[in-house]
Amino acid sequence: MSHDDNPSRRKSRSNYTDDNRGKKKSHREQRSSKSYKSDLDKLFQSGGKVPERFKNMMDELAPEEGSPEAIRREAVEEMRQADDLRTFAKAVNAYLRKGYDLPDDEELLGRMLDHPSERTVQKVLEHLLDLHRRQTLTGSASLKARLKTVKTVTDSPHIHDLSDQVRDAIS
Repeated sequence: MSHDDNPSRRKSRSNYTDDNRGKKKSHREQRSSKSYKSDLDKLFQSGGKVPERFKNMMDELAPEEGSPEAIRREAVEEMRQADDLRTFAKAVNAYLRKGYDLPDDEELLGRMLDHPSERTVQKVLEHLLDLHRRQTLTGSASLKARLKTVKTVTDSPHIHDLSDQVRDAIS
């Protein structure tokens, strides 16, 4: 009997090949899974910056043009695109006048802390606290710096207290 005709030999080669394929696939799946999870984290923590892998999916999930959600998203995008404080403050005012809830975007909320209205700053600080309870904020350096600035430019003890609460929550 030749080696190729030996059924036990064929079986062992087959098991060896199957085992190796399984391990390679498993390793590949693990890398892919880690990459996918990393992209998901980026999606949820980036405040609107969508990783490439999700762009088509996001387009499919986008609200219908002209719908209230589409109009709200356009207003959020106007705030993001504002280059200077005056334009940004106008975009924030327009957004709030329409009665929208503040967005759950840490970066955008941080920028809103520069708004000239103490009432708006107070709403933003309260929303940051609420957002931190629902999902942990990253506590970026720019947010921490803006919290310090808020305390410097306002005399309101309530805003100082809210600012301290947010700072403590993200530290």
